[in-house]
Amino acid sequence: MTHSAASAVCFCLGAPGRFGVLLLALSSPVSLPPEPEAKQLKLLSAYALLFLLGDVRATILRPITVSATTLGLNLELRLSAKIPLSLVETVSSKDPALAKGDFLDMSLPGSTNTWITFKEPVEVEMFFGMKKKVKAIALAVDKAPDFHKAFTG
Repeated sequence: MTHSAASAVCFCLGAPGRFGVLLLALSSPVSLPPEPEAKQLKLLSAYALLFLLGDVRATILRPITVSATTLGLNLELRLSAKIPLSLVETVSSKDPALAKGDFLDMSLPGSTNTWITFKEPVEVEMFFGMKKKVKAIALAVDKAPDFHKAFTG
């Protein structure tokens, strides 16, 4: 890999159809329960919508970074990790065929275009600070070929 010590390459996560699903959910007619439960449901729905929009925006603003020595994954509430590049075994579009508990799929169903596999299990921080050891991470990266090239030279 050819990077200077001060340089870093950033890649954004792509989520095809994410906003389409959100808009579909907003435009679908829903019958609400009678008052006061309806008010509570509306407040929770508004909060959930703001939470999702904030998470999407934060994901865009905090991209995946590849520096000379580390791979930085900041997927806001879903995943956070700084992984030494020496632990990265492969970065490809091929599914490594691991058992379900051995990997994290951080992409929407059907949108995975990048698999990062590790030489040994790495610890990542997930929801509410929970930690998990994984052998691979599946992502949907906007410019997958460029992301793969960052690891091959």
